[in-house]
This record gives sequence, C-alpha cells and structure tokens, in this order.
Amino acid sequence: MRGELPDAGTSRELSESPTARAVLSSEFFKSLSATQQRLAKRVLHDVTQGRQRVTEDIKVETAGTLTSQSPSQLVKVYYLNLDRRVDRASEQQERLRHAGLDGIAERIRAVDGKLLDLDSVSERVLTADGRSQAKSPPAFVLGRVLTPGAVGLWLSWYKVLRRIAKQAAPNECFMIAEDDAEYFEDFCGRLEQTFEALDSFDPHWHGVCLGYIKSKSRVKPLLGDKPEEGTSGTVEDWIGRPGKLCGASAVIVRGKDGAHAFLNALFPVGPDQQLDLKISNAAGDWRDSLHLYMAASPLAAAPLSEAGDSDIQRIPEERRLKLQMDAKIRHAISDTTKAGEDGIGELWKAGKLAQMKVQLGADEMSDESFEDLLNQIAKSYYYMSRDSAPKVRWSLKESFSLVGSWDNWSRFTELKPYIDDSVVRSAEVPVTPGGIEEFQILVTQDWNRRFYPMHRGKGAAILGPNNRHGLNWAVPVPATSNLMSVEWDPSGMRSVSISFRPGLNASRPTQGSSAAFAYAAVGLSHPMQRWQATAAAARAMPVARQRDAWNCSCGGPCSHDSHGS
Repeated sequence: MRGELPDAGTSRELSESPTARAVLSSEFFKSLSATQQRLAKRVLHDVTQGRQRVTEDIKVETAGTLTSQSPSQLVKVYYLNLDRRVDRASEQQERLRHAGLDGIAERIRAVDGKLLDLDSVSERVLTADGRSQAKSPPAFVLGRVLTPGAVGLWLSWYKVLRRIAKQAAPNECFMIAEDDAEYFEDFCGRLEQTFEALDSFDPHWHGVCLGYIKSKSRVKPLLGDKPEEGTSGTVEDWIGRPGKLCGASAVIVRGKDGAHAFLNALFPVGPDQQLDLKISNAAGDWRDSLHLYMAASPLAAAPLSEAGDSDIQRIPEERRLKLQMDAKIRHAISDTTKAGEDGIGELWKAGKLAQMKVQLGADEMSDESFEDLLNQIAKSYYYMSRDSAPKVRWSLKESFSLVGSWDNWSRFTELKPYIDDSVVRSAEVPVTPGGIEEFQILVTQDWNRRFYPMHRGKGAAILGPNNRHGLNWAVPVPATSNLMSVEWDPSGMRSVSISFRPGLNASRPTQGSSAAFAYAAVGLSHPMQRWQATAAAARAMPVARQRDAWNCSCGGPCSHDSHGS
C-alpha cells in the first residue's frame, strides 16, 4: 500500500544509518522511557528516509502537562462581611492569618438584605421578575428562590466584580470569599498547583471555584469519560468542570477579562437564581463565554446555610432542628477543614449513634429520627458520587479512525500503531495543497464516540468521546504538501500531532476508493520536541511553523450534516 511504513524493515534501516546508530547508542537515548524510545526511533526513521516533514505547531498535549511556574498569581482576597457580623470578621481574619493570606486580604462591606430597598436595585443587576420574587419569597427557601438576603449577596458580588474589572492585570487573580470560609491546610501550596493546572490546560481561564460543600457538589471530568484503563498524574487531579456547585465560599476571578466574563454570565439575576445555582448553570458548556472550573477537591469550605446562620435561606422553625443537624453532620464528617478530628467520622463508621448525638448536641432528636437522618445523608453521598449522565465506555485497546473533509466525510481511515501494543497511533491521508482540512477521531468508527477539540482555536484540549457535531480540528495545508499525517495518543490528557509532506502522485481519493495510509505516531511531549529538533537539524531543513489560521472554513455550524461530522 502506498506510503505504508515497513515495520519489519525499520530496525534494519536505522542500523544502516551512522547518524541513527550514534543517537541510539547515546546516554540520552538510554535515559528515555520505552515509549519515548519508540517515538524517537520513529523520528530517526524519517531522518534516514529523507522525508520532508512540515510540522504543525499543535501542542495540544501540553494542555495536560503542569508548567514549572504559573503566570497566574493571587494578589488579593476580598471577604464579604456584614457590618453587624463583627464576630465573623474577627474569625475570618484569624483564618486568613493561619492560611498565610492576611497580608493581601481586604474586608468588603457586604450589602445587608435586611436593610435593602429592592426597588432601588438597578435592572442591570436584578430583573423585574427577580425583584418581584425577592419581595415575597415563600416561607421555606433553600438554595433556589431569591430572598432579600440573596439579592444582597448578588449586589456584593456585583460591586467586587466591577472593582476587579477596573483594576486587574491579565494574570492577577482575586479571591472572593465568604466571611465564614475555612481554609484547608497548605492552602497556598495547593492553590499554586491549581493555578499551574489551569494555566496549562486553558490559558484563557476566567475563574475557579475553590471552596464548596463537598457532600453536595459534583465535579465533572475535564475531558470526558476516562478509558477503562484509567488515568493518573494529569491536571484532572487538580481541576474539573462544575457539575453542581453548593456553598461557593471561595471563588477565584482571573484578570479583567475574567471579571467581565463573570459579569456578563451572571447578571442580571432573575427568579430562582441564587448564586450557587446560577454559577453552576453558567458553566454548563465549554463553548460558553465563561471559562469556569472547580478544584477537584475543595481548598476551602463553610458550613451549610441550613446550620441556621444565614440571611439568604428561609427555614421554618419546625424544620430547623433537622436541617441544622444535617448541616452539622455533613460538616463534621467531610466538609470541614478538620473533618474527622473530633471523632465524628470514626463514630459514623462504627455506627455509634448515641455518641454522635452527644457530640453534635442532638439530644432533642429521637434515636429513630437521628438514624433516619443519617440514612438520608448516606444516600445523598452515594447520589453525588455517581456519574450525572450515562458513562461512555471505551478502551485504549480499541481501534481508532480518522474521518474528515478530504473525502467529504465518507470513509474511515484507521489510525494504526507503529509498534504492537503502542497506544500512540497514526494515519496519513491525501489533502489539497493550500486548502483547509477538518477532521474528528472516532472509536471503532462509532459516531457516538468522537474525539474533538474543546474549541476552534490553536492549542485546544481534546474532549470526548461522545456525539458532538460541528467541533472539528481545522488545519491549513501548506501549498507545497499534499499528504497529512495525524498522530494520536489517546492516553492521559490526550495529544494530537499533525504534519505535512509532499507525496509522489498523491491525489484526493474519490468516494469508494481506498484511502488508508498507515504511518507511525510521533507525539509532541517535551522530550520529543528535542528529538524533532534533532531530526530537523539532521535533514538540514527549516521547520515551517503553521500560522494561527485555525478557524473552520465553514465559519460556523459545520456543513457536513449528511455525513454526521
């Protein structure tokens, strides 16, 4: 088959090349992992064959590699505090001091809902329907319906976001915190690692929720469902997507663009839009203007409003005891920064209800009511730990295929491993010189399991597998090339490397023709960049960097509906 890499001859060809023998016997080559050595051999094979490779500067996989130093830096902590809650201000200052944040902390005079004239609130902040709801909320409010206290919180946020929008530099980060927020141990160290993960994954991120109620919140995976083999050591250890946010006690806003993105996404506020709920909904789609993330595990937490110390919710007296106890149990078991230190966690595991009642001050509850409450909490823990949608199952051992615009999305081209059992795969297809080609990657030719870029821009992370139409890689083809090689690594944070070369008598296939061109895979991990530089130098040829013309040629919703692209 034209263009196919001869597996059996590869080692022989490398052994016949003095340059390749020198590299393969070097100490640097021996220090590489087995996977890196296989990839390096692939580049050396290209060198020995004199193959021209015009390398597309697509470093998608670097989105999943932590940088050594994050450009994003925390410069200010704004904590919201009502004038009448001097006690909370004092406690918060001590917590900030313990976390090493007191030097950059500033109290923000929060808007008191009890003193608020709702008619005076601008419609830029509160819609007419939202105002009407806040004026007459029901007797029981918990997490959704607007109350005067909820509007006061929104006004406080609006004030702070506008301040940040006026003064922030691009990489300056500001934390908006509640005055009852508690900060986990090594907060600053964990925050730095979170910033590194965010800067590596999405250079244009706007915000991240650091503090939340773990037992009532859900963090979605960044990219999609993981393979059956699992992943570890990626940025997903630090950040995820907001699924459900409850108890937003500490939120980072990044730069002037981040503040404007929050303002545009959150305001004006309508009915049934308390803060946590609207933030969750605003971060629902990767293509939304607000690039918002969640820490994979909370760096801060605050007691639930049900604990009874809040002006935002409305809890009838007959329901107060049970909800207060619910909040105390959750906070003691998992949501406090000192979870388990008072022995509640161990008592929970041992089922010692009487001792738990004493430590939590639940003497007024009957044993039956207390046990029923514990069962309800256990069920909610199980519910929040489940996937919110059916899981898409896939494996690194399955086959992968390219499908794209070069043949009008009519055929699948298998991505073949260069070496047996390698997860890195590649395929080569004929393309039109000077044109723009689009493609997606499918698991076993299954349109319901597609991989695609997060956005139509350079350096986008790779999402999937799921059925997402219209988000394709769109790459410009050099005028001197008519063959495109796509190299795919589905493991970890996933990576795609694209290169071009001129081919002899290559032509675009017609529908029904055979267009499978198998090549070995070359990744773009950091060690491999050095190998590519070595290969380019050996060929004495410049590497032509592609320009930033990464927008889809269709300029909007893709026109390949009939092919499922």
